[in-house]
Amino acid sequence: MFGSKNKPLQVTEPQRQDVSGAVTSVIVRYVRQLSGDEGVIRMLQLARDTRPVQLLEDPTSWSSYAEALRLFEGARAVTGDPAVAMHIGEEMLRQHQATEVGDLFRSLGSPGRLLSNVARAAAKFSTTEQVDALEVGNAHAVVKAMAKPGFRRSLYMCDFDKGLLSQIPVLFGLVPAVVTESECQARGGRFCLYSLSWEERQWSNFVDQRGSLYTAAWAEKQVVEARSELDLTPEEKIAQLEEHLRVVTKRLEDVYATAADLLSEEDIEALLARITTRAARAVNAPRYLLTVQTTPSSKVQMHQHGFTSAEASALVNELSKEHPDDHGGSHLIVEVESRRRHYGKLAAVYPEGTQFFAQEKRILAVYANYAATALDVITALDDSRRQNATTQALLDFASSLTGATSQQEVSRQLSTVLQKVTGARDTSVYIHSPTTQRLTLVAEGSDSEHQESLDKTEMDQPFIDLADPANANLRQKLFSAKTTFALQWDAACPGAKVILGSSINDIALITPIISMDNLLGISVIKFENNSATAILNREDLLKRLAGLSDQASTALLKASLLEQISHMAWHDALTGLPNRRLLEDRVEQALARSQRSGESITMFFVDLDRFKNVNDTLGHAAGDELIKQVANRLVEATRRQDTVARLGGDEFAILLPGLGDKQVIDELAKRLLVALGRPFILEEQEVYVSGSIGVSIAPEHGQSYDELISHADAAMYKSKERGRNTFSMFDTTLETTKTHTMHIEVDMHHGLEREEFFILYQPLVDLRTNSPIGVEALVRWHHPELGTLEPENFLPAAEESELIVRLDQWVLRTATKQLVKWQRSGFPQLHLAVNISWRDLVISSFKDLIQQILEESAIDPSTLELEITERVIIDEDGIVESTIQQIKQMGVRFAIDDFGTGNSSLAMISRLPFDTLKIDKSFIEEIGERDPEGALVGTIISMATSLGFDCIAEGVETNYQKDLLLRHGCNKAQGLYFSPPLPSNEIEPLLKNLTR
Repeated sequence: MFGSKNKPLQVTEPQRQDVSGAVTSVIVRYVRQLSGDEGVIRMLQLARDTRPVQLLEDPTSWSSYAEALRLFEGARAVTGDPAVAMHIGEEMLRQHQATEVGDLFRSLGSPGRLLSNVARAAAKFSTTEQVDALEVGNAHAVVKAMAKPGFRRSLYMCDFDKGLLSQIPVLFGLVPAVVTESECQARGGRFCLYSLSWEERQWSNFVDQRGSLYTAAWAEKQVVEARSELDLTPEEKIAQLEEHLRVVTKRLEDVYATAADLLSEEDIEALLARITTRAARAVNAPRYLLTVQTTPSSKVQMHQHGFTSAEASALVNELSKEHPDDHGGSHLIVEVESRRRHYGKLAAVYPEGTQFFAQEKRILAVYANYAATALDVITALDDSRRQNATTQALLDFASSLTGATSQQEVSRQLSTVLQKVTGARDTSVYIHSPTTQRLTLVAEGSDSEHQESLDKTEMDQPFIDLADPANANLRQKLFSAKTTFALQWDAACPGAKVILGSSINDIALITPIISMDNLLGISVIKFENNSATAILNREDLLKRLAGLSDQASTALLKASLLEQISHMAWHDALTGLPNRRLLEDRVEQALARSQRSGESITMFFVDLDRFKNVNDTLGHAAGDELIKQVANRLVEATRRQDTVARLGGDEFAILLPGLGDKQVIDELAKRLLVALGRPFILEEQEVYVSGSIGVSIAPEHGQSYDELISHADAAMYKSKERGRNTFSMFDTTLETTKTHTMHIEVDMHHGLEREEFFILYQPLVDLRTNSPIGVEALVRWHHPELGTLEPENFLPAAEESELIVRLDQWVLRTATKQLVKWQRSGFPQLHLAVNISWRDLVISSFKDLIQQILEESAIDPSTLELEITERVIIDEDGIVESTIQQIKQMGVRFAIDDFGTGNSSLAMISRLPFDTLKIDKSFIEEIGERDPEGALVGTIISMATSLGFDCIAEGVETNYQKDLLLRHGCNKAQGLYFSPPLPSNEIEPLLKNLTR
């Protein structure tokens, strides 16, 4: 497309344009004829001229006056001809016998008519002199020539003019004129005065055409006068007609070649260059400028020769007027237009005071017509291509949006399709944040390198603050406009300056991206002022922009939800920091880079000291606030390229790529301890905590994530043993973690034997009736030394040692017996949910255990629900699925627990016969300040329901969360809002109270 493919040519500062290439080309040929190519090279050396010979031989090129004089001087030295300039002047018109210039001169009809226009004729060769005819008769003339201001008359130019004037009659089939110079400006006269006389009659062709008739026929008596009227033999007449036919045929061939050449060109830039080149040969002027606008919405393109940048800009502005100034005839201006479209103007320019022949406007108009016809062909082809490309672009855009998973990806696709649909070079997309009231630039179509620079944090991206009063008008338009509107540069509007930059003459077309009256973002197209107006008048394009905006709004909403889900999967819900999963991914990437570069990697494991005291004294809300403040301090104390992650509870890990210097590591660890040692403000109270840090370094302490995190954790325990509030480096003797795990395993064996484990129960509530429908069994451990342990403190060790199978069997039997008691005491439909491990499902005897429990308890199988995590989805052998199917046939229900914390999707889960999906509490926590409408949870509920799952929300703590879950269609929940986990003797009264 013209808007993107063809850029305006760069304007270079030209050399002086004083003497035409028509002159320099004859100088080169004359010297070559007498002295060969070696003579030409020698001439250029003497003239100190480093330009290529081909350039000097190009009739459309121009030289400075000084360059031309040095060439004359070099030619005289090489040829030894003292009258070299006169002989070159004599050659000039002979060389132009069969050219456009020769045709132009002959079209005047006679030597006298040509001499009457000698000022215009002389300008074809040099703009350094003013030549005027003082007197013109039938066979004589008097011509005055003088240097223009700024130039000094040279004897070379005097001789050149003399030779040139002598050959004027030859153009009309006559013998050369006798020329005498009665006054010479170069020799001190006021001007050069030439007297010419020639014969009106045609003389026979045996007269030597190099000499004057008078000097040859009468002065030297070498020839005799021919008959008064030339009587040509039939053979001579035939030869003369054949020569005339050859010239006419050559002209026609040139015309056809020009038309065919231009019509076959498909590249607009090359076409403009050819047009100006062809016009330069037809109308030999020192400067040309062609302006073209291929479509109303495209930029004005320019091709010029001989102008400075300031001169070119001034002439472009002049040509844009309806009636441009021709500067007294020194500017020859023609329209480039066809019946189909007006494209621009073509101008040939002489210095002020010099005029063109009247016939030259017709000649230039012919080339302008050629150009318009060629442009018709190109633009018609381009229109067709653009329509096809637009249709394909719209189809590609719609297709690409289905796979877009981020708002930035959607924005990039939109910016790209806007370029294809509108032909604009500059397109961009801004995303709106309702929280900050900012429009942030996320995608640009004008510069791929700049687009890469937008892949930064939001704080580094250009943005528009709609809360700024100075942007009030822009804000009003964005929130009220439903269609595309124009935005002009406004110094008082910061938003306009962000969008348009320094392009004060441009205009931006803004299309709001809206969904249900909510502004999601804007698309921006920048044009020149007149192009933007043309776009606004194109109803078809405005409809297309509106359609693209609608498509983008749907895709942005979808991408936003996916980003939130993805963010939850990869980030900690409380702090927003990367979670263990994302940390592991970044560590593996850093290790891969480290293996290539040899750089070290450092891992910090940070654990807060006495964090439990804060929870016990100030409550869990204060504990959560402390965790968030700690996260902020860790991020502030580390580098931008580092990763601070929350592993869970009060544990953090910090990845420090490229860091291996022990001294720097020590300084950073001390800085972190100082940051954690400052007081925290919780519920208007000062709270002091400290941290214990463990350090491991790759590759010396390990070359995998598990090794680095395990060894950093072991070093952290060493810091705890040293009294806390310190840091320790891992060494090979530190195996605290492994020892701790081994001790836990041993203690669990004894704990099961000594019945140290116990079960707490948490109610599952029907939100519609506020009545209990079931309980979840949650195991705890009364450790004789460590006190009461939560599951996260012993279940990982149990999973590794397979003690989990024994523990799960004990929980199942114990909880089922308790369920039977409750069902017999007034709660016959009460359900029981029990967590089991994936290890249970790969043991063939597990289904037999379930069958035995059902037979022993005689409970309704549908009142027992087994909860498993998303890990069961990874079931390469199909054993887990087979076991689930067999137990399902018994009537037992299955639930996916903590959905959203693993790697699976609803589509993957739907492959297995689950009944219930339990939404992890991290998603429920988002309902409130972060997600007031619960859009993310609503999406999960909607998708789960459509797949046939029964939804239970975990971790409900407020009435607002409860009500919002009901509105989104989730009818079941558990959480502290209803009850914490309680012993069996305390749960029954609560169940009775909930039913009231």
